[in-house]
Amino acid sequence: MSTKVDLDPAKLDDIEGQIERSLHASLKRLRRDSVDLLQLHNRIGARRGAGGQRTVSVEDALRAADGLARMKSQGLTRWIGLTALGETDAIVRTIESGRFDSAQVYYNMLNPSAARPRPRSMPPEWTGQDFGGVIEACKRHDMGIMNIRVLAGGTLASEVRHGREVVVTDAADLDTEQRRAAAAFGALGTLDGTRAQLAVRFALANPDLSCVVVGLAEPRHLQEAIEAQARGPLPEDALRRLEKGWQRAV
Repeated sequence: MSTKVDLDPAKLDDIEGQIERSLHASLKRLRRDSVDLLQLHNRIGARRGAGGQRTVSVEDALRAADGLARMKSQGLTRWIGLTALGETDAIVRTIESGRFDSAQVYYNMLNPSAARPRPRSMPPEWTGQDFGGVIEACKRHDMGIMNIRVLAGGTLASEVRHGREVVVTDAADLDTEQRRAAAAFGALGTLDGTRAQLAVRFALANPDLSCVVVGLAEPRHLQEAIEAQARGPLPEDALRRLEKGWQRAV
């Protein structure tokens, strides 16, 4: 069981107090005495507000680590983590502090850059936010790596817009994401399974990921995820075709 803390940037003079109040409110709703994992959910940037109003600085994130660790010392959580969204350099700096046990990492068929080395992880023709070095940094500190946005907010699961899509990376918008999805599936060619299953199987092919977090909006989505796991990781030849697809500008 896990829960997250989203700090109010207007109240960063009391980060530890925000964390404590948020966790106790979550525990009350969950009817639990503790959780296994407590995560900082704000985007992280070089400075507060960079790239979004909910963005905290690296220094704020490290102060949050103190507050999260305090909850850990009180037995209210076993591990502490962060969501690796925001500015890549700031994310890596925060991870390199060694203060966190896990990270939620953006990684999918449209943007696999987090699994690549820095400074430029993807082919020159590829456009998108480059998360290169994020997984490497997590591995250096023996952190759990939770793959989020495996379906890219639903863009990979379906060509039909459902109204819940939210693009959370830089250098992307919904139309661009849909073009990238079309290019990815075009590169894959014909493989058994639905679009959602292929997207999950792509993540399952990366042995560095501790788990794949699949968003569920209705019961059939759970069945899709179960069937994807049963089919196993995408084969090597499919991964090679995707690699060639990323070499084309989309």
